[in-house]
Amino acid sequence: MMGLQRHRRVVQQHANQYKRNGWSKILQCLSTQGLTSSGGGGSAVPGEGGSGSGASRGLIKDRFKTFNAQFEELHQKQSQWTVPDTELRESLRLAVAEVLLPAYRSFIKRFGCRCPTTIKIVRNPHLIVSWSSYLYNFPHFVAGPRPESGKNPQKYIRYSAEDLERMLGEFFEGKTFNEPRRPYFPTLSITKSCLISKKIAMENNISPKDKEDETRECCSKESCEYKPTKPVSDDIIPHILNLYGSCATPRDFEIYASNASFEDPLMCAQGVKQIKSAFYSLSKIFSESRIVEYSVKENAMSPKKQEILIDNKQNYKFLGKSIDMISLIKLYVEDGKVVRHEDWWDKKPLRNRETIGFPLAGRFMETLRRGSMLATHAMMGFGKDPTN
Repeated sequence: MMGLQRHRRVVQQHANQYKRNGWSKILQCLSTQGLTSSGGGGSAVPGEGGSGSGASRGLIKDRFKTFNAQFEELHQKQSQWTVPDTELRESLRLAVAEVLLPAYRSFIKRFGCRCPTTIKIVRNPHLIVSWSSYLYNFPHFVAGPRPESGKNPQKYIRYSAEDLERMLGEFFEGKTFNEPRRPYFPTLSITKSCLISKKIAMENNISPKDKEDETRECCSKESCEYKPTKPVSDDIIPHILNLYGSCATPRDFEIYASNASFEDPLMCAQGVKQIKSAFYSLSKIFSESRIVEYSVKENAMSPKKQEILIDNKQNYKFLGKSIDMISLIKLYVEDGKVVRHEDWWDKKPLRNRETIGFPLAGRFMETLRRGSMLATHAMMGFGKDPTN
């Protein structure tokens, strides 16, 4: 028993040494030391408080580039290493994740962007795809400073924390890589033969491990096809983030059909011009607004009709006070254009004549929302686009 405890202590010492020697260098990339700049030339990214000394964009880009190169090198090498003991393998991964992921999240939050970095797109009830670093592929929808404005920030901010966590899960598996790859998540289209094979495996209690080689063989024989189909929400979500982030441009409203409608508990807009007034007014009321967390579910109603559900958390700053709100955004899309946009605050259905037991009260609430919209529409110049 004493020998076993001593052996465990030795293993733990080696694990700590591995973490210290193997990861201290990459963790220095995520340190704020040496990033602050006091005045001088060049653009700077403010700290979280939005005041005081900032950090040079060039320095931040260099940090991200160095981090990416070092992590990809570690991933390529250590994914080829083998640790047979399951407990030790998981312990090593966890030890790294506990120091790396919080540091990376903090660095991204402070110097990357204030928008969310991860969403989940659910294309059908059986397929969940983690779509990481969404904002970095759409430079135009970020409100606020970031490492490089308008010039391919995805070159520098390649990974979300979830990407890193997933890649850490590949360490010590004895895999072989030709070269490090950027994360990519295609839609998996499974043919009938694969479904039958999966069903037989479940009925015969064949373990997933034993079935893995069979499935790979099935796919190699073109029984499975990888079709990187693009969901409709890919084109719509960046513009929605812009609208709620008080940084909308006329281009963001091109996602709407000409006869589209928007409704939340405060107002009911008909047509694109009224929708513009509704969202342009956010910056007049709140000093800051944005969607901080969200997940996306896309349901195909028919070949040209989709329902997009955005479960989200919004943050507003009013008179210096931060206000958080949970909501469910429902988008009804036809031929790639949003025809109906609803925002259910606290995920509660909109109160109208159909959802309230007393129809007269529901009709009164609808009238109030339309009146509020008309007043806002007039105040915002009847949907006039900002000049700057």
